[in-house]
Amino acid sequence: MSEVDALFNAATAVLLICLMFHHPVIALRFGRLGFVSLVAGSLIPLLDFVLFYFRAEDRISYLVQDHLFYGLFYGLLLIALLAALGRLLGSVRLGETMLLFLAGGYFLHLLLALLTPSGVPLLAPYYAQRTALPMFFPGHTLLLIVLACVLAFLEALPRHGRFVFTVGLLLLVLYAGAGVGQYGYISFRASDLAGKDGQVYVEPANAWLTEWLVTVAGEESYQIRRHAVHLREFDEPEVMPRWNDQTLMVRLLADETVNRFYSRVFRHPVVRMEENGSELTLIMQELEDQFPLVPGRTFYYEADRAEQNRFYQVQRFD
Repeated sequence: MSEVDALFNAATAVLLICLMFHHPVIALRFGRLGFVSLVAGSLIPLLDFVLFYFRAEDRISYLVQDHLFYGLFYGLLLIALLAALGRLLGSVRLGETMLLFLAGGYFLHLLLALLTPSGVPLLAPYYAQRTALPMFFPGHTLLLIVLACVLAFLEALPRHGRFVFTVGLLLLVLYAGAGVGQYGYISFRASDLAGKDGQVYVEPANAWLTEWLVTVAGEESYQIRRHAVHLREFDEPEVMPRWNDQTLMVRLLADETVNRFYSRVFRHPVVRMEENGSELTLIMQELEDQFPLVPGRTFYYEADRAEQNRFYQVQRFD
């Protein structure tokens, strides 16, 4: 997950909390402590990026770090410690309230990330693979825009707050329904495309949820089909090799940095390898950067034939 997507997820979570506390009953019932605790909980996953920034020596080591607070173990441990601190400094009720609302904000952020292609490594650091239900575009940019507009109208038109609040909830329901409904429908239709050895991945192609990508990951290639909302059939598949030399790729995966980029940093990596004279060269990009062929997130690896002198470089990891 990029820092941009994480910040968008956090901003969306905070705006959802702000909208919820615009309801007078909720604001009166849970008060400022509930609001502050919810917001603080929704920001806990961002500690990953803050801690890694100071701990990593360079951009390479920063990107391959295992996530901590996007995994449940350390996130819930931190929430329990904060709740215990609130109990020591205040009361049992204060500790229980902090525990409840910190966990609520935290799970809201995790849910927003879980429902995007980036996914969440729920069992990190013990199991670093991501879990994802990609029903919405990374960062929920459309939802972020809707929430910002609704909150702006709530502040500008306080006399019509109930009406604006109702419209905001209706837009949220429409957004959620569009993502969940289309994801379920397209996943069901695409379930027969995988064959024996392939895996099917369905994800939105734009923030407006009007076009979707169906990717079938085979052993040596990807098949990409585009599906627009108004069409009944999938487009003809575009085929992209996953690598151009499987034997060499297996050997290079022994390098821990290459392995982590291939299995953790990229969702659908496409690798081009060359062996010229005494030098090995590997270029790894996301599948989405291949159609069309434009510069995107790229990882470079170069080494001599003995793989003694190694050079790593990354490009455009926002």
